[in-house]
Amino acid sequence: MDTKKLDHLRRKLDEIDGQIITLIAERQFNVEQIGNVKLSTNSPTRDYQGKNKSSIKSEITRLIRA
Repeated sequence: MDTKKLDHLRRKLDEIDGQIITLIAERQFNVEQIGNVKLSTNSPTRDYQGKNKSSIKSEITRLIRA
């Protein structure tokens, strides 16, 4: 593989990493906002209706294998 192509692919990975970090930060902000609303309304802090970790992991695995 030539150096230019490798450099291009590495830059692309850096861009993707930046997008992932931005999305994680946005998600964390929303989690905190949900927590604040739940505390102010005396709602349970656990939400069993939302996606759980195992369903998220399954979705990621499915996307990777596609």
